[in-house]
Amino acid sequence: MILIAAVMVESCSSGKQAYERGNYDEAVLKAIHRLRKNPNSKKAAQTLRDSYPLTLNWHLDNIQRAKSSTDEFKWERVVNEYQQINYLYNELSRCPACMRIVPNAVSYQGELNEAKRLAADIRYEKGEQILARARENHDRYEAREAFRHFDKVISLLGDYREVRDKIVEAKWLATLKVLVEPIPMHSRNLQISNEFFENKIMEFVETMPVNEFVQFYSYEEAKNIGLKEPDQIIQLQFDDFVLGQVYMKEKEIQLTRDSVVLAVIKAHHQVDMSDALAANISGSDLLRYQETTPVLESALNWDENSGKDKKVTICHKIPGSLGTTNTITVSQNALQHHLDHGDVQGPCQGQTDPQKEPKQDKKQDQSDSSGNDGQSQGSDSNQGQDSSGSSDSQDDQGNQGNDSGSSSSGSTDSGTSSTSGSGSDQNNNSGSTTDTYGNNGVDQLPDNKPKTQKVYGTVKATMHVFHKSLNSSGLMDFKIIDFHSKRVLTHEKMPGEFVWYTEWGYFNGDERALDDYFKEIVKLREAPPPAPQDLFVAFTQPIYGQITQKIRNFYRNY
Repeated sequence: MILIAAVMVESCSSGKQAYERGNYDEAVLKAIHRLRKNPNSKKAAQTLRDSYPLTLNWHLDNIQRAKSSTDEFKWERVVNEYQQINYLYNELSRCPACMRIVPNAVSYQGELNEAKRLAADIRYEKGEQILARARENHDRYEAREAFRHFDKVISLLGDYREVRDKIVEAKWLATLKVLVEPIPMHSRNLQISNEFFENKIMEFVETMPVNEFVQFYSYEEAKNIGLKEPDQIIQLQFDDFVLGQVYMKEKEIQLTRDSVVLAVIKAHHQVDMSDALAANISGSDLLRYQETTPVLESALNWDENSGKDKKVTICHKIPGSLGTTNTITVSQNALQHHLDHGDVQGPCQGQTDPQKEPKQDKKQDQSDSSGNDGQSQGSDSNQGQDSSGSSDSQDDQGNQGNDSGSSSSGSTDSGTSSTSGSGSDQNNNSGSTTDTYGNNGVDQLPDNKPKTQKVYGTVKATMHVFHKSLNSSGLMDFKIIDFHSKRVLTHEKMPGEFVWYTEWGYFNGDERALDDYFKEIVKLREAPPPAPQDLFVAFTQPIYGQITQKIRNFYRNY
């Protein structure tokens, strides 16, 4: 099997198949390549011995047919045939085994040089004739034809007579010369931005290969080379240019979040509500009945993000920036506010949706700790007498500028609650106080461990957002004019606009009602608007894109 595979490889690489198809050049080259690797290859040697004489005779016959033809550029065909013969000779001379098989290989370098000279003579004379007509008639298309003749002369012989000067003249006559006029501006303060815009246009036309025979010049460049009569003129002028005024508005947004942990109940006893109903306890008495057993803790000791707000992904314009955007998620309540100042629903281009990214499971601590802050030491009371106890403040954290507290029947001070009822108080070592009302309906928990229960509710806040914006816009008048006939070849109006804005704000109410975006807004302060030069550059960016695309399309096939 190995022998058969080796024979198949040698057969494919020796050039035998190319020889059988009549591709003699290919057969010779493959045989040479094979003999360089394996000088003892019999199949490659036989292929070279048979194919080289045939390919040599074939090229020589082509040369004789070309010489006898009436083709104006027949000597270029002769040059191609001699070049192929000499290429095969050079390949043979770099293969010792091949030279032993074909010892009489001949180089036709002298014949090739003579054919090149004759071909160059014809091209040069043809180019001179056409260039003379182009010079007389100011015909760019004939000048392009002359340019190609001279370019062919250079490819044949390089420096030949005055071909270098001739091709420069032909290129100048063949080139469409376009003058880009300066953009008139009415404000000296914006001259720097105007120059920047013009420089970007000139940088594009000078570096972008729009067309080989189209050349753009600035006013200074045309003056330096003495170009007084261009073929075409590009005129750019702002019909309308407005930086505008600063607009500021305040928006009041009502925010709510449901299912937020407002408090946590810890109790050593569990009250059976059926006992309360059986005892005809209701209304405020029922509230007191329920509140005497639990000990409340601050809700901020628990998951403050437990609300079930629906989040929406948006592409957000960063306030105070010159068009920078970022993908964020905001509350459904705040969506319309973002859409009003130009944000777009969905992720920004090239960025991923944070809500679609894989989320890692967070481990929550399910253990309850004893001795929590905010619990009060209980005091014994006699049956039928009021009792009062002090506890830490239960104010919701996040209420800005507002103090809040809860009270039940009896006298209360800020952060202190008083309860009354019948029963006996029990003290525990953890510092928490529980009240019991007899043994009816009260389940004693094992080991005196407290039972935990979360109290959920709705939190609210009023968000005041200040929005300051500045609109800069302009309308560019774009024309391409024929210099000699003064005819307008194309005319378009190109608009551009940029809106800068910044936001800041404050809130009243519960901070837990705010999503991440509004929390950031609260941290921000009023920002000054950008300089007029920066605004000019920002709003001309879309105009620049329209102008460059128009120039590229107009002159691509000119």
